[in-house]
Formats: sequence, C-alpha cells, structure tokens
Amino acid sequence: MIPLKKGSAGHDVFAKLFRGNFQLEEQIQPEASFSSNSSYVETEESGTAVVQTGKITKSEKLELEFSIQEDMRQEILEGNYKMAIAPSDLVDFGGQKSYDMTHQLFIQCKGTFVLMFDGRYGLYDALVEYKPKKITTMSILKHWIDSILTYCVDVFVDEHKLPKILFAATHGDAFPRDDRDERKAMFIKELTKIFSSYDLNEHIIYHTIFFFDARNQYDPEMQNLTRYLVDIAFEQPSWGQQMPVAWVPLELQISEMKTVERNFVRKSELQKVNEQNGDLALTDSQFEHFLRIQHSLGKLLYFGEHGINNFIVVQPSALVNVMRSFVTDEMFWPKDDDIKEILPVLSRTGVIRRTDLYKLWEQTHFKQLVPSDDLKKFIIEVLIHLDILVEPKQYNGTERSTEFFLVPCMIKEEAPTAFLNMEEMADKMICLSYRLKKSSIPAALIFKLIGSVLNVLPIKEQDGRQCLYYQAAAFSIDDNNECRMHMKGDRIVINLINKVSRLEISPDIAASLQECLTFALTNVLQFYYACIGKDIKKVDILKLFDTEVGVLCCDEICFITLNEVKKRKTWTCEKKIIHETHLYWILDETIGQDECPPECEGFPAKDLSQSPNDKHLVRLASELNISHFNEFLLHLGLKTKDWEKIEYNWGRAEDAMVVALLQWKESNQNVTFKKILDAQESIADNRHHLCQVFKGQPGLLENTSFGFQDTPDDRFLSTLSRKLGNCVIQLGIELGLTFSDIEAVYVKHPKDLFSQMYEVLKIWKQKTPENTYLNLMLAIQRVRGKQFLKRNFCCVI
Repeated sequence: MIPLKKGSAGHDVFAKLFRGNFQLEEQIQPEASFSSNSSYVETEESGTAVVQTGKITKSEKLELEFSIQEDMRQEILEGNYKMAIAPSDLVDFGGQKSYDMTHQLFIQCKGTFVLMFDGRYGLYDALVEYKPKKITTMSILKHWIDSILTYCVDVFVDEHKLPKILFAATHGDAFPRDDRDERKAMFIKELTKIFSSYDLNEHIIYHTIFFFDARNQYDPEMQNLTRYLVDIAFEQPSWGQQMPVAWVPLELQISEMKTVERNFVRKSELQKVNEQNGDLALTDSQFEHFLRIQHSLGKLLYFGEHGINNFIVVQPSALVNVMRSFVTDEMFWPKDDDIKEILPVLSRTGVIRRTDLYKLWEQTHFKQLVPSDDLKKFIIEVLIHLDILVEPKQYNGTERSTEFFLVPCMIKEEAPTAFLNMEEMADKMICLSYRLKKSSIPAALIFKLIGSVLNVLPIKEQDGRQCLYYQAAAFSIDDNNECRMHMKGDRIVINLINKVSRLEISPDIAASLQECLTFALTNVLQFYYACIGKDIKKVDILKLFDTEVGVLCCDEICFITLNEVKKRKTWTCEKKIIHETHLYWILDETIGQDECPPECEGFPAKDLSQSPNDKHLVRLASELNISHFNEFLLHLGLKTKDWEKIEYNWGRAEDAMVVALLQWKESNQNVTFKKILDAQESIADNRHHLCQVFKGQPGLLENTSFGFQDTPDDRFLSTLSRKLGNCVIQLGIELGLTFSDIEAVYVKHPKDLFSQMYEVLKIWKQKTPENTYLNLMLAIQRVRGKQFLKRNFCCVI
C-alpha cells in the first residue's frame, strides 16, 4: 500500500500511473462534463482527478514509465510516500501426498490455512480415489494439521496465536439447504471431538466450517469465509509494519518482473537494476538483507548458500511448478510414450536419471519455466540442497554420481516384511528412535531426513535393488553393519544391525551414528523453521524431540528416553517387564574432565602474558560450561550479537564455542592467557580449566610396535572418518589445520559429516610434514579420549 499525501505532485504521479493502465474501465458521471475517454478516481482531498485514458504509442508508454519512476523516486526522497506492507498471498496446493515435499517449503508461520474436503462424504468414509488403502477425509485432515503445527511449538506461541487453520467443505450444491445445515453441524461436531484435545489447538478453528456451493459466485458461505480471512489478516503482526523506504523502488521493480512473468532472475542482473536506482540504491549488505527478508516473507526465494546464490526465484510458485514435473501424482503424469515409463521406475525404486529429468523439462509448459541450461543446473542444485533430489553416495568413497538421483518422497513401494521383522533382529541390533514432543512426524520430515542421511551414508543394495522404500530406507555402514530407518506412528525408528550379534557392533560406530542422525535431524528441523520465517537456535531445536532407546518386548519395541536410561541399570516398561540397560556404545567423553591434584596452584603466573594458539582455545572450549559461556565472552570483549550469530551459523554448541574463541583471538591484537583467566574469575569459573589445556598425553610413546612413524593411507583415513563422530573443527585444529581450511571444508561439504571429516584428514595428510600415525593418534586422543584409541588401534595406552 502506498498512501498518497495531499498535493499536486502526488496527484500527478497517480494520474500517470492510471494513464499507463490500459485495463482501466471507464466510469462516466452524468452530472460531470467528462469526455467519453476519461475516468476518475477519488483523492484524499475528496476531489476528482480527471485522468485521460486514451491510447498511447509504445514509445510514449516507455517515456511514461521512465517518468513515473523518476517522479516516484523524487517523491520517496522528499518523504511523500510511506510504505506499509501486509503480505497476503494466496496459494492453492494440491491435496495429494505426493505434493507434501513441495508444500513444506511454503508453509509460513504467520499464515492462514483453509483445509478443503469433499462434503459429499463423511469424515470417516474411505475415499474412492485412494483405494485399496482405507484413507479417509479425517486421516488427511490430521495429516495436514500435523504438518502445519509441527513447527508451531511453545517457544514461538505469541498473542496472535498464528498460524490459523480453518475447514471448508465443497459440493454444498449436492444438498438442499436444510440437509446442508444438518451436515455442516455434523462436521463441526466431529472436528470438535478430534481437534479440541490437540496440542496447540488454539491454532485450529474447529467450531465452524464453510460449506460451499462453488457454482454460485454469490454464495453467502464464500462471503463469510472472505470476512473471516480478512479478520484474521488484521491480526497479523506484520499489518502496518514499517519497512525501509529505500526498498520501495526494488520492490516495485520485482513486482513488474512478476507482471511480465519473469520467474527467475540472475542475482547479478537484479544488482544492476538496484544500482540504477541512484540515491535509493541499496549497498551490498543492504541488498543481501533485503533478499533474505523478502525470502522470509515468502515474496521470493533466495538461497544464500554457496553455489545456489546466483539466481533469485522471483515467483516462488514457479519452483513448485518445476518440481511438479516429477514430484506429482500418477493422475497428472503425462501420457507421452517416451515419458510415461519414467513414473513406474521412479515409484518402484525412487530413482530418476538426469537425462529423464531433462526430458520432462523439454515439455512445452516446463520449457517455458526452465529455458536455459544454466537455470536447469541451478534448479538441480537447489533441489539437491532441499533434499528432494539426492545424489547417491558410493560406499567406496568415490565422488557422488551425476547420472541419476534418488527421490525419497516419490517412492510408493512398501518395505518388505523382513525389513521390519524385529524378532529376527532382536539379538543383532541397537534400536534408537526420535519422537517429536508436540505432534506426530509429518511425511515430509521423514522424506527429508532420509534424503539428508543419504548425503552421509550410502544406500544399501540387495539383490540388485537399492533398499529405498516408502518412509523407510536401509543404509550401508560397512560390510558387517547396516542402518535401517522407518517411520512408525509418531516415531522415526533407527535400527543399527550387525550380521552376527549386537555385541559385535563397535561402540564408536553406534555412537557416531547416533550423533550423525541427531545432527541430520536438527539440520532438517532448522531448515524448515528457516523456510517458515523462524530463526531458531540449535540448542532450542534439541528441545523439540526426545531421543530414545528401544528393546524388543513381546513382539514390540519398548522405548525409554536416552536421558532417563543413562540414570539407571534397569528400567520397567509399560508392560511391567524389567529391561537391562545396555549403553556400552556411548562415546567416552572423559578426556579433559580430570581434576587437578590438591597441591596444584593453578596456571603459572609467569606464563599469563603468553598468547594462546588455536589448539589451546579448542581445548579450553571443551572445558568451559556452555551455560556461562555468553557471560564469559562478554568479559573477553565479544558482543552478545556476535555470539548469537556464531551460535546460529554453527549450531552445535561445542563448535560454536570454538569458533567464538578463534574469532575473539582474530579480532584482538593483545590476546593473553591472563585475559582468559580474568574472564573466568569474573564469572566464578574454575581457574584450573587452563591447567587442563596443557595436560599431557602419556603412554603413546611407550609403544612403537604399531608403526607410529608411518603415514596412514587414504583407505584407512576413509574408514576412520566414519568412526570419529562430530568433531571436525576440534580434530582439524589439533591436526594443525587453519580455521580457514576448515571453513572451506564446510562450504565444500555443507551437510555431509563423514565427507567433512575425510576432507580434513586428507588436507592434514597433504599439508603436514608430520603426517604420521603417532601425530594422528595424539590428536584423536585429545579430542575423543583413550578408550576410542583402545578400541580402534588395538594398542596399549
């Protein structure tokens, strides 16, 4: 909305805008002496501005557009325009489950959702189009409400109680008025019965529904819904929100691109457009901020990640339409002979070839959306970033394939019975699960999690087929161990299985896998929160779900939270059966926790003036308490906003603490141990933490039978990278890499924990003259502890 202030300048711009609008309908007032080609508009002065709307030539139109732009720029500079934005986009989604992955990208935390269903059927009637499965309207409604409310947790609930979910029934014309009212009351009764007990039910408007006769454009139910939506819109916190005036030209220019159906634009092109705005041109940082805010509002899509920041999706629905070329329902699949066979393979195996993808995009309506090869490459990289397309990883450590992709959300084949046979696997598996605390697991979440794990672990192949199924997958860890993942009710269940026995599973493999899966799930949740416009720290994401361990009990799995089971040797399940605790696979984290002897006088005063190196800061971070770390940084001189940015970007607390200390050292000239000790004492922290930083590493030099002076080969490093867990920054610094080396690794492998670790080990081997087993083991002992070395190197320490 751009309210015009009183004055001739405002009217002049307004008149020019209307002269350029060839769709303006003529409105003639008999009592006024207007010419037959004139129109009028009411102004703030309650006067009438006569606007000529006769035909103008193309060159005149270009002149007019330039004049309008110049006049508006001048008006903005003089403060005569005030811009208030209240976004209210309408998006119509298909209801088939095939579209779940596309919908999740566009669900907004402040949005209003109208769930529509066919009013001719009861809420519990099996729907014909889903046969032979017994799928009902109620099950679909539950599915969508779970999908929407998954990301509306207590930490975000505000006085607006947004988002809002409403219900609307179609085919009201199939019933007489009295029958329609009776049926409407029945629907309301059933909806209230189910959703009044839901978590976060304040977001669900179940006490009313709208029953449409879609053939009647004056249907009062449609008018009632319109009024209801407007009322909700006025509750939006963005209503009347002030935006920078300097954004106005760029917003108008992007709006013009949408008008002429420009769906994608190069970032460099939009930057040039911005530069032409003269005094109102945004700086590079302001331009970047503008794009991110517009993305959070759903006005455009901008992925500011390395490799996918060269294009801007001006029309977000265009990306949905591109995805619809292969993420779609069978009823919409093209019947062309050279295309129709792609779907059966995709539905059965979850595999689509790159050549098939390009073939789909050669269809006329998709070719218009994706006209160039550069744009095709960008879209593929975006779809990989979104885990909708997954490039399968090979077990032999080779680079990812480019010939075909996996599409977890499109596979329809159910997992075989043997895949879920718990009784047969009871003595061979360790069982974990993840359960969201506030709602059930939406289908899109399990699809994206499978896709995320496929970036880390290779898919298992059996009898020439990849083990990828509907909401389930099996991954290879090594020749003797595999990981199976499936969704069961409100849990994502993970089974780590050994060919022989559970006792043969390496504790480090189990612990690393659990750490890797937790890391993947937090990344997936954080991604979805970013999509809906929420900025959430990873420490808060960890509060959204419970990590559980499970044991087979009477042909079912009984679960207990990992935090609870750590406290006891046995526990009793709901069936009143006592189970033993078997957590031998928890990683040893004792390194650095030993206390100084009573006679220790603390860090030597003579060394306090020395400057810590990167290794010292990594070791210090492992000693400090995260709950006091922000205060500790303040005493060092690092600002809270800088810490919050680091915590958001790096997520994992251990990593964020290391990065904060490294950045503190980088941004200050006089960095000493005394400053660290003073900061510790200011928050009453343990002054002996600095002693632990210099703690020795006894024992390794006594045993030289392992070939300590040899250089590890790449195969050894590849195997080791799958056992070390999530310690990329810590081990990299201990091995002598610079922080810039490690940052480059994260850019190259942004979501792949094992590849990050393998890349760090390869850089260490290539760059470091002392690239021996001895130095590698010393670094690992520092980060992972003695028990890790005992289990993995079979040496006496």
